[in-house]
Amino acid sequence: MALDDSIYIVRAYTKPDSFALTGSCRALHIVASDGQMTLVLNVDASGSPIALSVVAKNQTSGVNINRSASPTMISTMVSHQKPSLSVGPDTQEYLAKMDRQREEKLRQDQADNRSFLSKYWMYILPVVFFFILLNSADQNAGGNSE
Repeated sequence: MALDDSIYIVRAYTKPDSFALTGSCRALHIVASDGQMTLVLNVDASGSPIALSVVAKNQTSGVNINRSASPTMISTMVSHQKPSLSVGPDTQEYLAKMDRQREEKLRQDQADNRSFLSKYWMYILPVVFFFILLNSADQNAGGNSE
């Protein structure tokens, strides 16, 4: 079985006309572990199988195998893994953060309730002086031509 370094493949069908779950392991590992292996069936949250893994007890690769060492019987243990329940999203912290951002934005908007002229007088005043100077220069130039 393991002399040509073949692969041991296991297929499991969930329903008669459904997809097949496939798991594989090097045959050398199964022989090295005296035919003992574990099939691990992974299921999703609803209990439907989603993956199949084949794991031999001995995973060392530097094992010398001869024909007399081949196991006469393969012993298989089947286990299943449910998804671990992780911590859900921290919605309370997220909502608190959104409230802080909204309050900060309201404070920034309330801080500057001044009128347009009171906000931008320092930019408007030089423009007004510039136009006054331009108009006075035009009046002086127009009066000398007569």
